[in-house]
Amino acid sequence: MSSQSRIIWTCLAVLAVFAFSKAEAAPTLQGSTGLANVVSADILPAYSFSIGRYNRPGEKNEVVVFGLGQALEVGALHRTAGEQGAAVRWNVKWALAQEQILRPGIAVGVEDVGAQAQRTTYAVASKGLPFGLRLHAGVGNGRYHGLFGALEAPLLPQTKLFLEQDGRQWSAGVRVSVGPDFRLDAGHYAGKTYVGGSYTY
Repeated sequence: MSSQSRIIWTCLAVLAVFAFSKAEAAPTLQGSTGLANVVSADILPAYSFSIGRYNRPGEKNEVVVFGLGQALEVGALHRTAGEQGAAVRWNVKWALAQEQILRPGIAVGVEDVGAQAQRTTYAVASKGLPFGLRLHAGVGNGRYHGLFGALEAPLLPQTKLFLEQDGRQWSAGVRVSVGPDFRLDAGHYAGKTYVGGSYTY
């Protein structure tokens, strides 16, 4: 293979990674951006916000997340769970490094800052891979119990499947993008099915 052909194939491979591994930040059921239960290193763009609602049997989760700069994200979770009543939990996430072609994005964060239920600190890395795959891996305490991770895979142009492990249990879900701003989510987490959606501006 000539050097020119190698250059062309290298460029196509790089484009494939970014075309099919675009980071689309959306809130989790816990109020930070990520998948269903596992956070990612993604941060909402500055001056943007995302709101979402997710329902599980006996539980309703309403979340809002704000991008407050190039590297800071603040979110809140309002959870209503049967006889336990309602509680508001605040989350903060800082991006230490933006994702590059050969380098993952890296972020650290704290969930439930006020310890209304269980304060959790973590560090997480996210990286797009060939064929539209995207990997998230991190370590944390609180609800994470050490190592955690998730893998995303494209099903259709606007649909992603994902598998998560939060250090204790597995979960799986699907996220469908409806236009550039809306996401619809469904999956199985902690023995219960959830459905919901989010809007990002």
